[in-house]
Amino acid sequence: MITIDSTIVWERGGELFVEDNCDDSDVSPEQSCSATISIANTGNFEDSFEIYVEKESWLSAELSQHTTVVNKDETKEAAILTLTVQEMVPAFSHGSVTITLKLVSGEILGSQTIGLRVAPLVNWELQAVESSTDSNDNVSVAFTMRNLGNGNDGLQVSLHVDMNVEYGFIPPEQAEHGSLTGAPRYFEIEQIPPGVNFTFRSWMHIPRNSEANGTITMTVEMQSVLRPDIIFVNETKAEYLAESWRPENIHEDSAWVKFEIAAANLWNQYNGLVMTILVILAGSLGLLQALKHRAAKDALWKAKLAAAEPAAPEKPEQWMGKFDNKGVEENKGIIGTVVEAPRIAAKVFQDLFTSKAPPKSVEKEKPSEVLLDAAKTVLEHHETSIEGDLLDDLAGELANEKNAHPANELFDKAEQESGRTVRKPKRQPGSKYLKPTSKSPSKSGSSPKKAKDSHTATSPAEAVQGDELDLDL
Repeated sequence: MITIDSTIVWERGGELFVEDNCDDSDVSPEQSCSATISIANTGNFEDSFEIYVEKESWLSAELSQHTTVVNKDETKEAAILTLTVQEMVPAFSHGSVTITLKLVSGEILGSQTIGLRVAPLVNWELQAVESSTDSNDNVSVAFTMRNLGNGNDGLQVSLHVDMNVEYGFIPPEQAEHGSLTGAPRYFEIEQIPPGVNFTFRSWMHIPRNSEANGTITMTVEMQSVLRPDIIFVNETKAEYLAESWRPENIHEDSAWVKFEIAAANLWNQYNGLVMTILVILAGSLGLLQALKHRAAKDALWKAKLAAAEPAAPEKPEQWMGKFDNKGVEENKGIIGTVVEAPRIAAKVFQDLFTSKAPPKSVEKEKPSEVLLDAAKTVLEHHETSIEGDLLDDLAGELANEKNAHPANELFDKAEQESGRTVRKPKRQPGSKYLKPTSKSPSKSGSSPKKAKDSHTATSPAEAVQGDELDLDL
């Protein structure tokens, strides 16, 4: 009998891999970097692994997973490690983080270390800016700076003014500047610890003898030594007056000039209201005059109407009352009283009467009988011609009518003549169909209108007197 006995040994092992971005650049306060942790199982069976992190006191570490299970011959991303620099850690501080891989039984399989450096935090505060102008027209500005960063820092300060005047710095004692004489326009100060203040002052002269008012600008630029890309800028502006407008060159206005200025301001403010009131007053006066004129015309018209109306007839009791005893008694004092009239010379009275009398019209000379007969003949000729034209038009209208009037049936039918014209004997003036010839007007001033309208009162027989009317009917 053969017995085969075998034992399988559990070989346990693992390998640690770390990939991080903390060594590539410095880490600023309150900023983070991360590392990826991978584990490879080198044993002959599935196993559990534990990750342990050791760090600096000013670092905070956050591991996504502390324990993980990895199969045989498998490499697995086990966890993400996040490292954060705490607030206000001194700049350029170096630190390290150690990552250790252990079995759950506590056996250490391997470890790796991550190194990092704290980046400088540049932060300056301009705590106070005090500007003042003295009696010599000097503008002075005091600046108080405070380092709020996490390390020693410095500033490079420069000054610029946009006009050709004298200006410069009064730098702090520990500052460096290259000016041996006069006021420096640039200085540099270094190694200012965190939380420390320093003060400097800039100044400039206000321009004089200028022809116009204006503004001058003083610009101060402050550049960090640790981070040259960080620049702080401050501008101070001051207004200056032209020489003619300076207080010592301006004389006080007289009372009359002040009054003129006040009146001009008052007029500029209320001229619209004043003009409106004047227009309203002018319109009101015009309307009042128009109403008065209209009332006067109405009163005159009523007076004319009243004068044109006939007087009301007296009633019997009115004219009989004049003869009663009361009326006689009232007139007793008048009867027998002689009223003396004013006296005037006869020649003066005649002249006054003649001057007020209308001038005597000159009697026109009467036309001769021959002229009157000629005018009569012409008038009768024109009347006859006009009335003949009217009769011709009437006859033409009757001839154009196709339908005869129903009353024509009562007349005997006339025989038609073959000729175009029928000659009729001339009628005598004494015919019963003609009226006697009317006498011509006594005056030659008869208007043409009367001659034109005379056909309305003249009979047809009179219109053809002395002539024969031939109608082709």
